[in-house]
Amino acid sequence: MIESSFIFLISLLGAFLIFILKNREISKLIALFSVSITFFVTLYIYLQLERNIDGFQFVTLFSWIPQWALHFSTGLDRLNAPFVLLTSFISLIVVLLSLKTIKDKLQSYLTLFLILSSSVNAFFISTNFLQFFFFYEAMLIPSVLLIQRWGGIKAREASMKFLIYTFGFSIFLFISIIAVYIYGGGFEFERLYSMNLSDQAKTLLFVGFLLGFLVKIPVVPFHGWLRDAYYESPMPVTIFLSAVLGKMGIYGILRVFPAFFRCYANHRTMGHIALFDFLYLCRISCFVRKRFKSIVCLYEFKPCWYNYSWCFNGKYLWLSRSLATKHKSWCACSYLFLYCRFNTQKYCYL
Repeated sequence: MIESSFIFLISLLGAFLIFILKNREISKLIALFSVSITFFVTLYIYLQLERNIDGFQFVTLFSWIPQWALHFSTGLDRLNAPFVLLTSFISLIVVLLSLKTIKDKLQSYLTLFLILSSSVNAFFISTNFLQFFFFYEAMLIPSVLLIQRWGGIKAREASMKFLIYTFGFSIFLFISIIAVYIYGGGFEFERLYSMNLSDQAKTLLFVGFLLGFLVKIPVVPFHGWLRDAYYESPMPVTIFLSAVLGKMGIYGILRVFPAFFRCYANHRTMGHIALFDFLYLCRISCFVRKRFKSIVCLYEFKPCWYNYSWCFNGKYLWLSRSLATKHKSWCACSYLFLYCRFNTQKYCYL
């Protein structure tokens, strides 16, 4: 029987084989085979997913330290399935593009990228907060190395800025997760949904989660790393970061927000953040025009891509409206998948 853990283990195994074999041509075949199998396995699980079941399906469970309620568990549900399918599809496109554009130390590049793809998939299919946070941070290591080694002139500065921003704000996310463990009795997602806390405690917990996720999307004013990281990255890595990285933050918000959505103030906070981000980026895009790769960062745009820029900004407005019910969250995931496919096609065309 196919289990959800296969989705990230296949790419991880491919990275290990490339690392030990150290053969350029064989590495190409292994990388392409790994991401292809991962995509088809993900597609099969996605099509077999029961839409009328609320809980996780295709679950993998491995007990680690039962006394501390620590275990390794993965699964897919209606919320994370589109994100996993998106990551697997984008990984296949990126590997195909990398085989044609990356000439220097291709084996090392493919090893790091497969580890990155595996970490992102593992993040999406995690069913407990400890594992969720581990893979949320683990993907930073291959990302930084890919930008530094195969990036542009200022790649080192861009990668360090990316690391400092994302790792620094993750402290708030870690504190919130520890609070869930202390007051909820475990790291499972259900512990957060069933906790009985005061409105003030829930607000503090909500702010901690929100700060950890907003920097990953990112939204203003947590977007300082975005332009340099995207612009200095090699083109395949830019595709992956723009199509997948920001969706990790969006998925995190979608995953934890049901525990707080009964509080009207939290709805209002999300709406204010989305509106401020939308107005700020529109103001910047109206005055600044530079190189094309910065369009995806939404610092600037050219007239022919105006509708595209509008859709990207409008995503935050629509997402803030989509957090109230499960059906609307599913629509938001589908919308993000279509946007990322368009974004990838744009880069491949260039």
